Amino acid sequence: MAGIKDLYGVLKGEVCKYDERDARTDPYKPHVHIYVEANNIEYEIAVNTKSYTKTPIIIDGNVVPNDLLYIANRNFDAKQITHLQTLKNGFFPIKYHNKFISDGADYLRNMTVDFPNSQYNPKDIAVDFVRSNLFNPCEMNIIPSNKIGPDNDLADFFQEHIGDNAIKNHATIYVYGGHFGDSKGIHEVHMNQGSIGLYEHSNGVYQDGCILLEYPDKHWEAIFLAFQSQTWSTNDVTGNSKGESFIYDHKTGKNICNINA
Repeated sequence: MAGIKDLYGVLKGEVCKYDERDARTDPYKPHVHIYVEANNIEYEIAVNTKSYTKTPIIIDGNVVPNDLLYIANRNFDAKQITHLQTLKNGFFPIKYHNKFISDGADYLRNMTVDFPNSQYNPKDIAVDFVRSNLFNPCEMNIIPSNKIGPDNDLADFFQEHIGDNAIKNHATIYVYGGHFGDSKGIHEVHMNQGSIGLYEHSNGVYQDGCILLEYPDKHWEAIFLAFQSQTWSTNDVTGNSKGESFIYDHKTGKNICNINA
């Protein structure tokens, strides 16, 4: 089966640094970079602030806009994803190409990935934007990667939530995505299904990326990102688009809400 090419899982730790780096300068694939400390290891989290612009996606003859869809829930109900609080710090593999891991040994034998314990049910903590009912996609907003002025683009948004609040308040961060490089990097921190064309090979179910923040006062925040080219009606096995119910109508420029069509 298809799926994101890197081992999918969730990283638990504490934000130690934030860097916009190429979020405002890379014209093709800008990211913000979040650094998370877990078990004395520093992980680098690369989060897209715009879709890849060198290879435009065309739907119904129209070029899909590159700005992302996002939603930030400042009072997220973490009970919707169970067992997160019981995890130790580190990276926990959840599945590999749609095969849920029971003890992780086969995949981690020759890897430097933290796997503090395997006594949990991966299905309880995997994220799927379509099937987990964590938020209403029709409440997502379009946000530019970079725009002149304060508090009006995705880089500003991450500076507030991560660079300022999470670091200052020592929030615990949970990052869902795929590891890359030397296993100390996490990317694919966005929806990972419903893509078409060049990115269809990365589709899968229960492998979406997101960021959750647990604050010392026990309130949670959640950040969910998606590309405007992704559909919200996907195959239950492959995660491929069924070709219907795009959340963004490229002809009218408005969000549509019949995502269950």
